Amino acid sequence: MAVTAALRSDLPRRAAVWFFGPSPSAGVRSLAGPPPVPGVPIDINSAGIEELVLLPGIGYGLAGAIVAERARRGGFGSVGELLYVRGIGASRLRALEGLVFAGSRQSPPFASPGSSPP
Repeated sequence: MAVTAALRSDLPRRAAVWFFGPSPSAGVRSLAGPPPVPGVPIDINSAGIEELVLLPGIGYGLAGAIVAERARRGGFGSVGELLYVRGIGASRLRALEGLVFAGSRQSPPFASPGSSPP
């Protein structure tokens, strides 16, 4: 394993960024995974973290926040309700247009029969 240093112009003169591996760009890939299958939107009410990270601009942290907000709300009534998730704004929501949909809400855990979502 080679160790390489790259000088950065935005850091003080003696600052360097160290890379451990064959080269700084070898094997670089996105942690978000491959893009979603074209034409197959993802249901934000049933998708897990591993599916949500396939969407552009959604990493593991934001996917976890979506899942947590979905659990808190008992599901999303519409895609627009993703705006309640911290880190999703209007521009990110526009980027997700056509890639996601809000299927039927799931019953919250321990709900009694006949109860309505909060």
